[in-house]
Amino acid sequence: MKKLSTDRGEEFKPERKIEVYELKPSCPLRFFFLSLIAAAFFSVSCESLPVQEPSIAPVYLDNGAAYRLLSPDSLEKAMDMRQKILGKYGDREFIMDALVIASESGVDMILLNDFGTEMGQMSFDGKRISFDSALLPPGIKGEYIVADFQLVFYKTAELEKALGQAGLSLEIQLFDEKQSGGLSEKRTVKNGNNVILEISKSPAEISYVNHLRKYSYTLQGDFQ
Repeated sequence: MKKLSTDRGEEFKPERKIEVYELKPSCPLRFFFLSLIAAAFFSVSCESLPVQEPSIAPVYLDNGAAYRLLSPDSLEKAMDMRQKILGKYGDREFIMDALVIASESGVDMILLNDFGTEMGQMSFDGKRISFDSALLPPGIKGEYIVADFQLVFYKTAELEKALGQAGLSLEIQLFDEKQSGGLSEKRTVKNGNNVILEISKSPAEISYVNHLRKYSYTLQGDFQ
């Protein structure tokens, strides 16, 4: 290597020695930087995660057979009507009216007594269920009200698929109602050879009998 020299021919020697120091952060400083990186990563990760919707509990149509509620767009046809409900649960009987509005976006139901006073309501949008009633026996959950509604008014193809996933089967029978000028339909849900529930639908009346849970009801209205 060639040595530097001055104008006098003397070897150049710098007055100060330049030293290069390696930066070695202390433990607290290192922890601070790692914390910043972790916080930044965590914030980005949180922003990318989808928001989890509250889950809806499955409905056990039979012991061990968990039926998952279908989305509202599986409805056969939209309705906005008043229905008369005559029900029986064990030894208890009840009569009430229901204002029902159902579409592909959800189901809303208001329960009324004989005087037209609101006695309960139910709402289902596919993600959440709200239910409150002073007419029905305590312990009945909104999921079971929605499940009954779906089994009566939802598309049979969608029901067959959902029930099949629960280990159940759906049988459909159609009859020609000459008196009413329309078709009647019978839906039977089975677990193997055991009949769990039966639904008979006609243009003016629907009968629902749950043999396993020991309750039944009749709906009266214009179901054409």
